[in-house]
Amino acid sequence: MLRWACISLWLLALAACSTTPVKLGPDSDPRVARELLADAARAGPVRLEVNGLPATADTPTSAARLGEQAARGVRGLKVRFEEPPAATGSARLVLVFDPPSNLRPRAVCSAAAPEPEVQPGAPTRLQAIFCDGGTFIADSTASAAGATAADIDRLVWRAVGTLFPDDYPESYGIRSFFGL
Repeated sequence: MLRWACISLWLLALAACSTTPVKLGPDSDPRVARELLADAARAGPVRLEVNGLPATADTPTSAARLGEQAARGVRGLKVRFEEPPAATGSARLVLVFDPPSNLRPRAVCSAAAPEPEVQPGAPTRLQAIFCDGGTFIADSTASAAGATAADIDRLVWRAVGTLFPDDYPESYGIRSFFGL
C-alpha cells in the first residue's frame, strides 16, 4: 500500500513540474537542422545570437550561460554555442526572448533579431531560430514556467532540444540494420 502511495505522489509531483509544450514552427525541418548543426559543431563553436538577456528573479543570466543551456538541449551531439568572434561559421542559433506575436523566423535569418517585448506579468517566451547564413532552417517556441534562472535554463534547453531532436533511432536503431 505504501508503495502505491509513493508512486502516486511521484506522479503528482511529475505532473506539477510539467510545462507548456514546445511548438515546432510549421516550416521547420528539424532533421536538416540536426545535420547542419553536426557539421557546424565539427568545425568549432556554433554562433549564438541573443536579442536580449531575460530578467531573472534570482541569479543574473549571461550569453555564456544561455549557450551552455542550449548545448545541454542537444542530445547525442557534442556542440558549443558561443557569440562571435569565438564562433564564425554560417550556422547560427538565434534566441529571441519575448518575441513580437508577428515575428517571422525567415526575416530573423536575413536581418537582426528584434528587441524583446516585455509584457508585465507575462511569462518569458522564447523563439529559438536556427539559420544557415541568411537561410531559415527551423524554429521552436516555448514559455517559461517562472522567472528564476532555472526556469530560463529549462526554457532554453527545451526549445533547442526540439530544434535538434536526437537522431539515435534513425542512426543506430533496429531499422538501421535492415536499411529501412
